[in-house]
Amino acid sequence: MIGGPSTKMPRSLSSFLHNSVNKQQLIQFLLTEWSKSSYGKRLHGQSVFFVCEEKCTQIQSVDGLSVSATEVDELRSTHEEADTRIILHCMYAMKHQNLDNEHSIVVKSPDTDIFILLLAYQHLMDDLGNDLLFETGTGDKHRFLSVRRHAAVLGNVT
Repeated sequence: MIGGPSTKMPRSLSSFLHNSVNKQQLIQFLLTEWSKSSYGKRLHGQSVFFVCEEKCTQIQSVDGLSVSATEVDELRSTHEEADTRIILHCMYAMKHQNLDNEHSIVVKSPDTDIFILLLAYQHLMDDLGNDLLFETGTGDKHRFLSVRRHAAVLGNVT
């Protein structure tokens, strides 16, 4: 049970996070904590999205002093798996984050399944502008893969 900032860390965080109720409590705690104005300076110029059950809440600080938390209706979803929700979040970011041509959306994951899903849905993101990059691997195996470029080589994978 997460009661607040003074709650002690569990001995095994990975075991703790295997329990879905624990995950939800942790996300809710972080959302509540980071929504406090004391985090305004750290969040200045940044947007952080919290997904808890069907809801997605964006927290940000425009002035570096206060923090706003806004539920994002476009990101409301009943998908339980993050693997499938990531497509929705990528499309939202491409539409709403005002990226210039030098910036890309980067999805970081060691999970190949996510790369396959990104390839399958690339056609939905083609008209949204910026390239989507998949960051994976560690050390000398660390790499960024252009989802658009790989999808073009493979052709329609849906």
